[in-house]
Amino acid sequence: MQETCSVTKLDGDLCTLPVVLESSKCAMHHENAVEGRKRGGKQKANMARVYSNAPDDLKDIWKRAREALVATHEGTLPPKVGASMASQISALVKLYELGLLHQQLADMDEKMILIERQLQGDHYE
Repeated sequence: MQETCSVTKLDGDLCTLPVVLESSKCAMHHENAVEGRKRGGKQKANMARVYSNAPDDLKDIWKRAREALVATHEGTLPPKVGASMASQISALVKLYELGLLHQQLADMDEKMILIERQLQGDHYE
């Protein structure tokens, strides 16, 4: 049985990763992995990670946005209403991001003040 992957990479070198599932390919080049990526497995995993790490108040907005998207696609929500909701959600997310950035900047300012005080204290002692 072959020990390393048989796939030739884009740079022309052979892949050196170990084979999986009694095949001649590694986990990255195996047919199941390639098919999963084609179906959006990576994107779905990233979306799930983003959702699970989102604050609870944004999770509710996320759910409503998804429901509006599905309803618009199914024709039960007029496209103008869906577009209006999308615009409002976008504004809320931007405000949330701005709040996070503001808090991070305030935290960095505090750290810089402490560092400056420490440096000044060390310098004058």
